[in-house]
Amino acid sequence: MPKGHDNTSLILDAARTLFMEQSFGGATMEAVAAAAGVSKTTVYAHFPSKDELFVAVVEREAEHQMLALNGSAGTEAAVVLAAFADEAAALLVAPSTIALHRIVSSEAVRAPAVGRLFYANGPQRLIDGLATYLEQAMMSGQLRRAPSRLAAVQFLAVIVGDLQLRALHGLPPASPSERAAVVSSGVQVFLAGYAIPHRRASHAGG
Repeated sequence: MPKGHDNTSLILDAARTLFMEQSFGGATMEAVAAAAGVSKTTVYAHFPSKDELFVAVVEREAEHQMLALNGSAGTEAAVVLAAFADEAAALLVAPSTIALHRIVSSEAVRAPAVGRLFYANGPQRLIDGLATYLEQAMMSGQLRRAPSRLAAVQFLAVIVGDLQLRALHGLPPASPSERAAVVSSGVQVFLAGYAIPHRRASHAGG
């Protein structure tokens, strides 16, 4: 592995931990350098500002959330979406994700740019990636045609329900069975809502 790439990973790992523990405002580039075991000059060579470092951390988190959609060509939409829903719901209510949301919500009041950076590089990327897949499923005749971005937003809403809100407000997390029920029901509701009319009628008649 090239040394520069290795340093980038070390820096991102350290920054992620510090942002979670100390918030965006509390973490410093000097502390990131110390935690990563590299010089402050090395950190700035990779990320000229803390904002850019924060964006890189969020981008990497977003990439993790897209894994369930990779290599899905030729697979039925219902199968792909069910697998994606399980992974996405788990990630959206994970302690690290909740901590990141809290950091952004707190900092966005003082520095709105932080909120815009987070949304553009986190939630928006997740929505856009899902929308791209849904558009393909619509074009291939697996789902009815509709605005794909709106469909992506609706899909994420129904598979998470109030689970993320409960986590953000410090309520006891849902049990694995409760979360599975919300996710499974959400996928079924989405697929029913976006079923192609003639398929829906055929299924009802059968």
